[in-house]
Amino acid sequence: MPAAKALILSAEMEFDMQDEAVNLAAEAEARCAVPEEVPGYIKRQFDSKHDAPWHCVVGKNFYSYFTYETDKYIFFHLRGKDFLLYKTPK
Repeated sequence: MPAAKALILSAEMEFDMQDEAVNLAAEAEARCAVPEEVPGYIKRQFDSKHDAPWHCVVGKNFYSYFTYETDKYIFFHLRGKDFLLYKTPK
């Protein structure tokens, strides 16, 4: 799948994992029947591939404050929405 065009707003994550997150977000938007399913789809994929627990928030206007594992965080803009994906310590 070609890389989706996204604007990375902030990240502490390896570049290949950033690409995976962006491509997975594009895939989720194409596969999910309703927008509310998108963050769950992304979370489950990252949980299975990169050791849980991951958390995902998708929307147009939200604020956040959270703790995350080192090098396990990305915040990006894709197709009019913001995506926040991060892993918390167990």
